[in-house]
Amino acid sequence: MEFFLTKGKLPKKLSLLAKLFSRAAAGAGASNEAYLAERLLRAEMARMRERLRGVPRDFPKLKMEQRAKDRFARSRSRRMMKAIRKSERPVVTKDLLAARYRRSPILDRLVHDRERNWTPILKRRSLKHTLSVSLKNFSFLDDPNGALASLSRIGLLECTASQAALHFDDDFCLDAGAYLVLAEIWPQMARIFAGGRMRRPVQKVLNAIGVGRHNNMALLAAVGDPEFQLNGKHADVWAFPLQRRRPARTSTSTTVHIEPQTRERATDRFCETVNDWLGVPEIERELTQEGKGWIAGIIGELLCNAERHSQAETVDGDWAVTAFMVKRSENGEDVFRCHMAFLSVGRSFAQSLNDAPSDVRNFVDEYTVKHIRKGQSTSTLATLVALQDAVTRDPKARLLGSGGTGLMDVLDLVSLLGPTKEPGKEARVTIVSGDSCIKLQSPYIRGDRREGPTAPRVLWCNAENSPEYPPDEASVFDLKEHFAGTLVSVAFTLDPVYFADDSETENDSD
Repeated sequence: MEFFLTKGKLPKKLSLLAKLFSRAAAGAGASNEAYLAERLLRAEMARMRERLRGVPRDFPKLKMEQRAKDRFARSRSRRMMKAIRKSERPVVTKDLLAARYRRSPILDRLVHDRERNWTPILKRRSLKHTLSVSLKNFSFLDDPNGALASLSRIGLLECTASQAALHFDDDFCLDAGAYLVLAEIWPQMARIFAGGRMRRPVQKVLNAIGVGRHNNMALLAAVGDPEFQLNGKHADVWAFPLQRRRPARTSTSTTVHIEPQTRERATDRFCETVNDWLGVPEIERELTQEGKGWIAGIIGELLCNAERHSQAETVDGDWAVTAFMVKRSENGEDVFRCHMAFLSVGRSFAQSLNDAPSDVRNFVDEYTVKHIRKGQSTSTLATLVALQDAVTRDPKARLLGSGGTGLMDVLDLVSLLGPTKEPGKEARVTIVSGDSCIKLQSPYIRGDRREGPTAPRVLWCNAENSPEYPPDEASVFDLKEHFAGTLVSVAFTLDPVYFADDSETENDSD
């Protein structure tokens, strides 16, 4: 062990004790840790004194020398103990102390050389000021590149910082998809983030959809809501809590394909959630059995596609889904804003089309060669092709005409529930997949059966709605960062006036 050091610094081998002691002195419930740290510190100082004293001698002159050594040892150990106790070391929790690099497909692509640059916790430098990330306009619907940049900053700090704050600076939750991705990467990160700003409306949504609990966030304003304390729910938030399939490639059952599926339970709950949205007093509608079956089919198809196509050479991919509706007062009227998000981690749409049937692959190649240009790469154009009906990598589904319809069905659902075109309330869908982004809103929000009522739906994001013309650059574009998977984020507004008019029309027809 080292005993001599540069002034103002601790020996390297005692720095661990200093960190343990700083942790023991901080936070509630630290009494046990304080006791253990004190015992460790005293034991180490006792060993230090023994070494400084040396071997005792019996001769008188040597005894005097021994007493001098003893005084020196006690003085030296007291100074060392005082230095350790006053040392400004970062607070290191037990979970953080045990943190190791964990693979995250999303973070590993957003952060360059994440594994190589990931610094062990005890080797990280402590700073006088706390580093932070501010999540402002945190929304794939509004700013997909900005959302990815925010996630990248979070990943960079996770690699090198000993402690940081995470500030949620939006007034409201602007997008379910952004928080779904944050929940996806959270378990693979070291727990360096502690504290930060978050407004009450955001806290209530994160509490309702379960992201706060999943990420171990202290949502004091939300939990303190009297309505939540009484009923376990917020009066102005209706949520489909975060649900995810188990990690990809982890099925162990030999009968996995005939057992009740997680996605089947998820679709049932999703239908119940939409029914709750429609059942608020201002709207007072409910889904018919046919409507429930239709929505269940749409959600089930999306989740099934994630399982079948997100992982190469397997049908055991994963997915995560969440949704919520919030009631807000805007310009003196109640507005019901709905958000849905569906996430799969792994291959992008463009990557999954690489092993599509030859006729699909040929069409993709022809389309991309014709329209490739700066800002719209071959992978982005291939992603737009994947949006069209009947474009699927599954040859059996293509032969039966039953595959490749999931995304168009989502657009139909959104257009049916939120048809308003009032600025700021119109339906929007953003698809982020690999290197590509497709932002859909009026006039590009719903597919068109151009060749007849049973023809495949197409949406080419141009005025002609034709594959002969390039897509709108504002709607179809390359991302600045690669997203390792596919996110479908949805937003629309339930308009009580629309449903009231629809009800009057039904009554008149009776």
